[in-house]
Parts: sequence; C-alpha cells; structure tokens
Amino acid sequence: MDRTKDEPDQWSETSAYNGIANGHTLLRQWHDPALQGTLQHHWMRTKKNVMPEITWSQLRRRFTPGFENFLDAGVHNGWYDAGNTLQIMIFRWIFIPWLQTELNAYKDRVNNTMKCRDHNKVLPHGIPELIYNSPEDFGALDFKVS
Repeated sequence: MDRTKDEPDQWSETSAYNGIANGHTLLRQWHDPALQGTLQHHWMRTKKNVMPEITWSQLRRRFTPGFENFLDAGVHNGWYDAGNTLQIMIFRWIFIPWLQTELNAYKDRVNNTMKCRDHNKVLPHGIPELIYNSPEDFGALDFKVS
C-alpha cells in the first residue's frame, strides 16, 4: 500500500478512533437513555491515551506497513491472482496462521519489553507480563470496582 507523507493514514487517531468512540457512545446511549447527550470517549491527539489505543496505533504504524508491502509485492509481481478462487482459498489457508504467529510474536515482544518510566503515572513500572503475573511484586494496588 503506497502512501505519501501528505496522505493521512486511514487509522489515524482522528478518523478511525473517533468512529469507534462514536459507535460506543451510540450503543451506550441506546442501552442507557440517561446517557443521552453525553460523549462516552475522549480521544487525545498526542499523549495520555489509554494503553489499548496506544498499542493499536503502534501496531498500525510499526507492524502493519511491512506486511502490507510484502503482500502487495505478491500481487504486483503476479505471484497471486486476487480473482482466482483457488488462490484466494490457499492464500487464506497459509496466510491466516502465519499472520497469527507473527502477531503472537509481536505481542510477546511488546509484553516482555520494559516501557520507559513515567514519573506522572500511578501504575507500576516494569515489564508488563511480569506485572500482570505477579502484581504484588511491583506494589500494585487493586483498583477493581466490585
């Protein structure tokens, strides 16, 4: 997928995330009329987004372009015919497990890498996987609402 630097990314925070936020708001207002006229999400343009949105954005910026270029090369070089049903089925049979393996490796790399320390953050600092598996070792507090 060829993009120029002036062309906006279709998954930028201002386009796709607002669509998701608007969808969440609509569904919540539909199920709870008391929420009418309120916005359920507030997406920040640069910093302080919650971790899932940051991770999704990083995945789209770091991981996806290489795979898109790799797959586009197969189409452009004539190795794959998107109009051939047999090739589509074989592609899916091979590509989906391969992509899942690559995504799992990406997830493991992200979850086992220590993040930069943020002194403004209340949450524990360290490797996410270790914090998740043994929060007591990192002095984590239980903020769960019961």
